[in-house]
Amino acid sequence: MNRRNNSSISSTTSSGTTVTTSTTPVRKGSRTKPSTVDELEKPTNGKPPYSYATLIRYAIQNSPSKKLTLSQIYQWVMERYPYYSTAGTGWKNSIRHNLSLNKSFVRVPRPVNEPGKGSYWMVDYSA
Repeated sequence: MNRRNNSSISSTTSSGTTVTTSTTPVRKGSRTKPSTVDELEKPTNGKPPYSYATLIRYAIQNSPSKKLTLSQIYQWVMERYPYYSTAGTGWKNSIRHNLSLNKSFVRVPRPVNEPGKGSYWMVDYSA
């Protein structure tokens, strides 16, 4: 039987805050899923280890109306991960590809009385 060593180390900072660090080994090259939205939203200097589908899902889930336009999804990603601001345009193609092919995302038409361009995207939790 193959068992993983899932342990953690707790320490207290000078301000009295307890910090717990996981010592669970991570496979090289594997993508990690954030355990909380706060963990996902921590800015990183390099390319984030999250899939485009994960980034899209968290962008939509963190919006007040639970729906975003394509442009708003791009903006959310660039604000939280500066890497994408200078990464060219290929990542935007990947975002569009994920939105159109992943059954977890559904296009919602913009209301007639609401000005603007493009449809909204929402997460379909039943998919």
